[in-house]
Amino acid sequence: MGTEVQTGQGFISFDYKDQQVRVTGTKENPLWVLVDVCKVLDISHIKDTADRLDKDEVGQTEVIDSMGRKQKAWAVTESGLYAVILRSDKPEAKPFRKWITSEVLPSIRKYGAYVTEDTLDNILDNPDFGIKLLTELKNEREEKQRLQEQLETQKPLVEFAATVQGTDSNILVRETSKLASNYIGVDIGEKGLYQKLRDWGLVCRKKNEPTKKAYNQKLLEYVERPIRQRPYVGKTTMVTPKGQKYIISRLIKESVERTVA
Repeated sequence: MGTEVQTGQGFISFDYKDQQVRVTGTKENPLWVLVDVCKVLDISHIKDTADRLDKDEVGQTEVIDSMGRKQKAWAVTESGLYAVILRSDKPEAKPFRKWITSEVLPSIRKYGAYVTEDTLDNILDNPDFGIKLLTELKNEREEKQRLQEQLETQKPLVEFAATVQGTDSNILVRETSKLASNYIGVDIGEKGLYQKLRDWGLVCRKKNEPTKKAYNQKLLEYVERPIRQRPYVGKTTMVTPKGQKYIISRLIKESVERTVA
């Protein structure tokens, strides 16, 4: 049910009686975030509301929540918006529809944003107000860009965390160094990672055996493994799933600190 909504203009956010309503899409084809519309109309079953609409009236788009994370959300076309309002028996439906059709949509199509007559008068009468408003819009767009860049930076770590979460296996230090290269672009190699573990106090100075600190934190284990083409077993350091997350996170932190410095 529904399709993937293609968005190219970001979000316009405005308030209806202290309730945020977000609009994305374009001036010609605005798309309304359904959860916001449902809050205005006091509708609790959002998915059921989406299911009742025609396929060309509803789809999914990406929104960024207050923690900067991407989330999927239903968005409706103008036709879908009217269908939701008309099916609502809530007393707020009629004034909400009138406000949208008489104020919001004409403003979006004319200015690409929701601008009231009072706002336009203030911009014309008070240049400082106009400068302040444009500065706020610029800062808002820059913040959205910053969050988008932050999400792109964190994406490899999220993918890595999902990979580790699906396993309870310990792996070799060499394999952990390959994870660092594949997921976060840190080409440290096995020897380099062992040196890092020594610097962090997780591996003994004179041999590659975990320290008490590594044992206590359950980051590393020292296990017996058969030696290839040898009639005996040896011991080697293994990295636990918890240790893998710790190592990758710390390598990312150090990489960021070097960049900032």
